[in-house]
Amino acid sequence: MPQADFDLQKTDIPGKFTFRSQRWANENDMRVVEVKYDEYSLVHTIKTKAGSSYILNKLYSRTQDPSQAVLDKFTKFSLEQGILPENIAILPKNGPCS
Repeated sequence: MPQADFDLQKTDIPGKFTFRSQRWANENDMRVVEVKYDEYSLVHTIKTKAGSSYILNKLYSRTQDPSQAVLDKFTKFSLEQGILPENIAILPKNGPCS
């Protein structure tokens, strides 16, 4: 398994972390927005490099088939953060490795 190239730094705000990626040479402000430990987590990261920032939202699911309600929550949150609908991607399930 690949090793992360950064160490999360806790902040005074619960669920908020910062880190610097050596690989991508960017600063990151990461927040755990919502967690249902047996089902999913929603993570929001603001990445900044050379004065430009962009948003990356991730949905982590415990199953390969997250509920439609969870997918809708992810989409709604992303839209609220200013992400255009055409930039929101729900990736297909991975098949078995060969």
